[in-house]
Amino acid sequence: MEARRIALGRVVAPLGETAAESSILGRSLAEAQQDELARAGLIVGDGPSPAAVLALGDHTWVTAELLTAFVAACPEAGGRLAVSGPLLRMSAGLQELSGDDPAGYPVWLAPRWPMSAEELDALPLVEIDLQEQLYEPDTHPAFADVMHAVPMSDRMVHSVSHWSHLLRANLLAWLALIERERRSFEALPWWRKIAPMLRVLWRAKSLNGWRIAAVLFPRGEGCNIHPTATVEASWLGRNVEVGPHAVVRGCWVGDNVKIGEHARLQSSVVHAGARVTRGTMLNVCVLLEGALVSPGFGHQSTLFGRDCFVAHGVTFFDLSFGGEIHTLHHGVRQPAGTRFLGACVGHRAKIGPHVVVGYGEAVPNDAFLVTDPGRIFRRIPADLPAGQPFAVRDGVITPLGGGSVATTSQEGQQQTDEEPGA
Repeated sequence: MEARRIALGRVVAPLGETAAESSILGRSLAEAQQDELARAGLIVGDGPSPAAVLALGDHTWVTAELLTAFVAACPEAGGRLAVSGPLLRMSAGLQELSGDDPAGYPVWLAPRWPMSAEELDALPLVEIDLQEQLYEPDTHPAFADVMHAVPMSDRMVHSVSHWSHLLRANLLAWLALIERERRSFEALPWWRKIAPMLRVLWRAKSLNGWRIAAVLFPRGEGCNIHPTATVEASWLGRNVEVGPHAVVRGCWVGDNVKIGEHARLQSSVVHAGARVTRGTMLNVCVLLEGALVSPGFGHQSTLFGRDCFVAHGVTFFDLSFGGEIHTLHHGVRQPAGTRFLGACVGHRAKIGPHVVVGYGEAVPNDAFLVTDPGRIFRRIPADLPAGQPFAVRDGVITPLGGGSVATTSQEGQQQTDEEPGA
């Protein structure tokens, strides 16, 4: 069967690139689609066809396992891919899906080609069982209505038209890769499982579960892992550096990534050339190519664009205990479908120390954010009275007991409107 990719021109704001250009596990979405179609035995064509054709929007990431199940389940009259259940509940926000539950994705089996958009959307929904296994997170009771079970399956789909979609599609692609490896192993007859199990035990040189987790996934050539670092259940590319006492657990890490000492990475995707500086904590985050992220108060569910720079002490809010988080989409603030979502840092954007960014917010490409200059001690007089506490109020050094600073220092009397650097 042939396949057709339909160019729908979705642009991922604020990144300013088409969804097809965006990065999924080290490849563009277009390349990821090509790989999954090939794994499903579908050949991409470009002309008319009297036979059935698998058509999908160029902004849709979908696994080969789901494509295969969808093609097998469709009637001769064709259909549109539909899913329901935990994956849909977790990921439906801002995707503009057809239907309610089940919801239809921009993946069609067209009985002939070409077909108009109206004809494609008129095809019946064909719901596919995603065969999800749910991973229940160990959370505090305060998060009971916020943190939900994570679906694990190699049958996954997500459309990309918003930065939160790009964040989630990368994380789901990593989960699907893990599940694909697991199911592939389980499908082997018992006698063919012996050799790979012995290889894992040989590399681990132990029956300890943590030691086994450290060797489950491949590491590329040239990796330099400090002996005191912990790397478990993580996929590492080539020339990855992990510093002393760093912890990398359940992550996908691309080529030439540098992870500093005492950094903590959990369930995150780090693309080629990115840098995680010493002491940084990342949880369910995605760093695109060349991003540099410094420690703040723990970064969660945040997307860092290509070649962006995040200085020390930056805070991204990521959890709403009130209502659903809203974010800007198509120029309008809309519900994001979740109460757990960080922020987006655009390509080449710079954020200076101690800036605070609200949940659901997006920093545009090439933006430069610094903290409030009125909070910074500047032009400190040399003759401040000893033993008296002083604070900065609206940029002025002020005694906490009131009054003003009496000073004979010429520099202390100077006023400036300069903005502080990052």
